[in-house]
Amino acid sequence: MDITVYEGTPGSRKTLTLLDTIVAAPGRHVIAFPRTELIDEQADYCRQKARELGTRPSIVMHHSKRPRSRGDVGRQIEDTLRAKADQSHVLLMITHASLLELDPALLVGWHVVFDENPDSSVASGTFAASASWSMLQLHFQLEPVAGSRVWQVLASDDAPMLNRRQIAAEGEGDLQRFLTSARNSRRAVFVDIGDWEDAKSGRKVGWWSIWTPLVLDNCASVTFTAAAFFESLPYRATQWLAGDQLVPNRIDLGAGASRARARVRVHYYVRHAGSTEWWKTDEGSRCLVRISEHQARLGGVGYWSCNPEIWTFFCHRFEGVHCKPKQAGTNSLIEHRSCLLIYSSKAQSGDGPIMELLGLDRNDVRRAREFEDVRQFALRGALRRRDFAGDYDVYLYDQSQAEDLAGYLREIGIADVEVVPVEDAGTLEMVRPEAVPFEKRVSLTAKEKRDRNTENQRRRRAQIKAQEEEKGIMRRRGRPKV
Repeated sequence: MDITVYEGTPGSRKTLTLLDTIVAAPGRHVIAFPRTELIDEQADYCRQKARELGTRPSIVMHHSKRPRSRGDVGRQIEDTLRAKADQSHVLLMITHASLLELDPALLVGWHVVFDENPDSSVASGTFAASASWSMLQLHFQLEPVAGSRVWQVLASDDAPMLNRRQIAAEGEGDLQRFLTSARNSRRAVFVDIGDWEDAKSGRKVGWWSIWTPLVLDNCASVTFTAAAFFESLPYRATQWLAGDQLVPNRIDLGAGASRARARVRVHYYVRHAGSTEWWKTDEGSRCLVRISEHQARLGGVGYWSCNPEIWTFFCHRFEGVHCKPKQAGTNSLIEHRSCLLIYSSKAQSGDGPIMELLGLDRNDVRRAREFEDVRQFALRGALRRRDFAGDYDVYLYDQSQAEDLAGYLREIGIADVEVVPVEDAGTLEMVRPEAVPFEKRVSLTAKEKRDRNTENQRRRRAQIKAQEEEKGIMRRRGRPKV
């Protein structure tokens, strides 16, 4: 299956270039965004562009935060797809989460666009099923996956699929998340247990769920716009599941583009990696208070964000526009020349299964999540503009975040970058006892990264196969069902 991927650094107009094309010519498009605010922002852009071009597309938005939105948003989207199926020029704007829940049969003949990586396409966790194993055995069969120590979860032919009320009765937690994924026929779901009865002892069952673009193979086209698509967890998971079935056509909008000479200072407050759990301790909270006080003395920044758990340490303490940490895609902050991000998004215990599956370590997950969010956040301000030639200040929590961002900025052509420890906040020598130093790696080209990931997975599968053959375990050839 062919897909198109618009690549390029933040600010290279990936999304806007694609939207310009969509607004200019007839076609029925479903465009999915990571956040509801981005839907509103880009819908305004498309209306303005349509006025400039003299076109009259039908622009429809569906998300839960719309002022007059009532009822089931998913049902509203389905109704719109049916009502607009015969129209020539439609832009239906929804969230990633909504698109991943849609029946692909409703999208036949539509052009589908993902703005940014659909992070929710990959989920994982662990659950105990000492009391629920018989229910799982009744509703789901397990099929071994060749070259791995995992089993695919398939709906049983002998029992009806669980409904939402039955799933809710299991209570909140990973078992409910697992059951919700398992009842979704558009997702491939796996566990690390070959017989449900083995869960009777209380052992934790690792699970992971993957949605891939292959379910959209009857759409007119499928397109992604993302700065780091090929390094994302969704793409890595799709490669593991589908291999060469997905053929990307890459369009690099940033290649060869020149930049004005901006001067960037990347400041950091501590030398250890942050943690929401450590920030709850006396020493951790003292560190946050000192950072907040330092920002107050500076007079604040253009825009700022942090993990929701620590928002009260910074709210109303200094000037600046508060926003969410994940800001990929937005242009609403482009007038600002400074920002602050106190943020942690490392691997959690529930990520263990997907890390094991893809052969990743905690540093890999931190790069794909936290560091990518930092890069996107820092490049939402004036630095996003290629013609910006002024001073730009970024304040980050720790040194490894600062060094990664500085390296990335130099890679994309911003040469004048200085990493600056904040000496006068009283935080540099504060120590988080359990923090593990971040492992630095040599920068690789995009092709070198893809080749490395492919080789790591090939080596891992070969190792598992050899171990199983020694034990007399033989699995049939073939990939999981997608």
